Amino acid sequence: MRTEPAKPMLRDLANRRLRFTLVGDLVQDIVAVLSQPLHLGGQAEADITHHRGGSAANIAYHLAQLNATARFVGRVGTDDTGDWLIQALHSADVEVCVTRSGKSNTVVCVVDDSGQRSFIADTAAAAGAGSGQELRVEHVADTDVLHLSGYWLCSQSETETLQTIVQAAKNAGVLITVDAGNFDRLRLYGNEAFLQLLGRLSPDILFLNQEEWNELHSACERLPVPIVVCTRGERPTQVYRDGVILLEHAVSPVKNIVDTTGAGDGFVAAFLYKFCRGENLTTSIEHGHALARQVILTAGAVPRTYEIE
Repeated sequence: MRTEPAKPMLRDLANRRLRFTLVGDLVQDIVAVLSQPLHLGGQAEADITHHRGGSAANIAYHLAQLNATARFVGRVGTDDTGDWLIQALHSADVEVCVTRSGKSNTVVCVVDDSGQRSFIADTAAAAGAGSGQELRVEHVADTDVLHLSGYWLCSQSETETLQTIVQAAKNAGVLITVDAGNFDRLRLYGNEAFLQLLGRLSPDILFLNQEEWNELHSACERLPVPIVVCTRGERPTQVYRDGVILLEHAVSPVKNIVDTTGAGDGFVAAFLYKFCRGENLTTSIEHGHALARQVILTAGAVPRTYEIE
């Protein structure tokens, strides 16, 4: 394997509070942890709970708990659910900058006895998206890291304004990161179209899980991203550059997994926090694994406690 790559150009962040802007989804999660198999046409017992969710919102929440300054940018409905979602994120010390229209998004997370989750989504508020108008220049003028959720990116029908804002942020020394979102969303959007979008945005880091990697691996040598981080569940996390593996780091076994919802968001948050603090890739991955482990021991995307320094 090659040695770790040089980091993208960062400001001197090690000795001050980090500032993150996270762009994407803010939804209500209804989590059903099954206590028995669910068969088509049948009924199963489950522990059903209600949570604030959404990938970018989850990452913003985690970063705020890690003592970073976190700003969430996205869209919610004009309904009572939207009010609750905004307040839930705001009460976690996250700056909330949202456009409001229609009704709020709801995701039903069905979790089997292994902790694996499947989603059923009503993305109503996303119907009003598409022009990237949620993100504005002032949202990135004072940030260190701009993270774009793949869920949100794949809902954008017009990206010229987004590209202009991202380029301005890059010129100002902001680290640009992207996660792929979901392999089903990638298929709907089109793998080639997603690769072209990455080429226009030129992020510094791309986060993928195994399913998303499987969708894009045939084009991995063409991924226009310096660092690609691929989480693979129980299998070692891998880091690629130019389609070539740089390193992989084992995942410690976890007993009594409850719900894997949001594990990837926890990983991204802790990884970025440590990486931007000057830690190397290996140490950043270790802290990402640690927060992901805390997330999967409870229902929903937020752990009961934080043990990341």
